[in-house]
Amino acid sequence: MACVRFLLPILVCVGLAAESVASDYRFEDLPVGNRAMILGGAFTALSNDPSGVYYNPAGLVDTSRANVSISASLYGMGQKRIEASEESSSQFRIIPGAIGGMYTFDWKQGKGRSPYACALSVLSPSAVQNESLTIQEERLQQGFRVSDETSTTFRSQTETNLWAGVGCAMALADDYSLGFSLFGVHRASQYTRQDIWILNTVDRLGQFFDESEPVSNYYQSVSTLDTSDQALVLKLGGKARFGSLLLGLRLRLPSLALHSDGQARNSLFTSTIGDIPAQAVEDFVNREQDPDALQIKTVYPGGIRIGAAWVAHKSFTLSCDVNADLPVEYERIAFREETVRNWFRLPKTVKRDLNINGACGAEFLVDTSMSVALGAFAHTSAMSASLQNIDPETFVFDGEREDSDVYGVTLSLGSFGEHSLSRFGITFTGANGRILSYNTWENTWSVFDTYEWAAFFFLASTFRY
Repeated sequence: MACVRFLLPILVCVGLAAESVASDYRFEDLPVGNRAMILGGAFTALSNDPSGVYYNPAGLVDTSRANVSISASLYGMGQKRIEASEESSSQFRIIPGAIGGMYTFDWKQGKGRSPYACALSVLSPSAVQNESLTIQEERLQQGFRVSDETSTTFRSQTETNLWAGVGCAMALADDYSLGFSLFGVHRASQYTRQDIWILNTVDRLGQFFDESEPVSNYYQSVSTLDTSDQALVLKLGGKARFGSLLLGLRLRLPSLALHSDGQARNSLFTSTIGDIPAQAVEDFVNREQDPDALQIKTVYPGGIRIGAAWVAHKSFTLSCDVNADLPVEYERIAFREETVRNWFRLPKTVKRDLNINGACGAEFLVDTSMSVALGAFAHTSAMSASLQNIDPETFVFDGEREDSDVYGVTLSLGSFGEHSLSRFGITFTGANGRILSYNTWENTWSVFDTYEWAAFFFLASTFRY
């Protein structure tokens, strides 16, 4: 068993290696939208397509025609490596994109903008899909013919964040506009803890020796947690034009919780050949039946986003954004019963520090029908008391978590027609950070460095009418 105990902390982390970069401490993982995606998310000063509802609703009036926009990742792949382990994981990933449409009112010919515009947008700035990892180990000790067989399936997690909102904008003058948008945010997640099966056997002749181990069979099937919660997020925006220079400002107000739902189930079975009889225990918590037994909440903090863009005769665009999210602290998951709370090693509380990130992008029109674009962005962690500064032997943890920073670049080609604009490209991301993992055998916490890369191919199109 010593071999299993030595390897288990590392194997726990490898079991977590399929985790995507989505996090409570970084809820905007990837740029979304159409043109916003190719500019790395630096879209606050532009915002002239349906994704402007998300970035800055004031920019919705800066379009000449009603349009429908859709973008999606066609294929994704990535790999993650854990420190102190030779194992790495890779997986097929699909990150949801965005779809939206906008309508302009009383467009004035020659002005290039509308006095009023409204838009609808549905998008997903982050998502997680984990695959469970099964580890099997067999050890045979000659002499007494003692064998240990261990099979363990570790954690898996699936999570989806969906933002659906509507926005409206009004042009105050030829060079100024204001707008607002209201989003309903839906977050759904499923978490499974682990299963362990251990078979320990010894040759009958070995029972005559004191060093021999008893024959035993042990099986443990543990917990699943399904949760969902909804919130409202209001955004206010403003935009100004000074010749070729565009400036944008967007304020995001703290979210308002609407509804939450969830259930937790723990199934445990143990059996041992000997004096201890087999035991079977199943516990179930359902929020619909007992709302106080399980509480779920996600808080999206207030924030400010500032952007500037330079548009030179519509042939070259350079855009930059700075985004600041305000501090926030809240209880993510709360169980009334302590026994239920111990089923899961999920973080119960979230404490975000002030977080500042940036994005920039450039698009060059090669001719009237083609463009090339390059974007870059940073989405750093807002975790309070970073794992870089935590001593796992002395700090009291409330659950497993990951603290990582994400950096990315986008490359794309655009094709323009009379009624459509299509862009095909790729987004590269790299993440480095630390994973905090719980060692079930030793009842201790361990921190490991992580390194991750991912690539997503995307297609974004806008159809104008």
